[in-house]
Amino acid sequence: MGIGLEYAVIGATLKYFPIENVGVTAGLGAFLGNFGVEVNAPFSIANGWVPYATIRYGVNTRTDLIVRPNIREIRFFSGLIYGIGLKYKPNYEKRRYFTLSANFTPRNKRAIEYIEDFNQEFGTDFVFNAGLFIKPSIGYVVYFK
Repeated sequence: MGIGLEYAVIGATLKYFPIENVGVTAGLGAFLGNFGVEVNAPFSIANGWVPYATIRYGVNTRTDLIVRPNIREIRFFSGLIYGIGLKYKPNYEKRRYFTLSANFTPRNKRAIEYIEDFNQEFGTDFVFNAGLFIKPSIGYVVYFK
């Protein structure tokens, strides 16, 4: 369970590791869902800190366009999400740990096209003003063998 894009905003992520340091993930939370692959480093960098990387597919962009009080468009768009992070496992014997990660979402072309179409239809001038989004995640993981 956690907060952030890795945990589908506020939600839970299921992880299954068929191979020791390579696993698959599926997250479900408030408004979002994602699935992907996680790879853990086979080593600890310092006192229980283990690096890991993820690549997931799921909701990565949200638009909220307000023209007038009675015209508001909220849409969600899916795409790739790349992440790097650290797991803090102070005691390897226990079946729980904390995670801290940064997730990167490239510009979503479908969201940009949607905004351009919206501008044409309603005569507005909204812009998609971000390139690469960096979103943090923090979590608390309990695992079962």
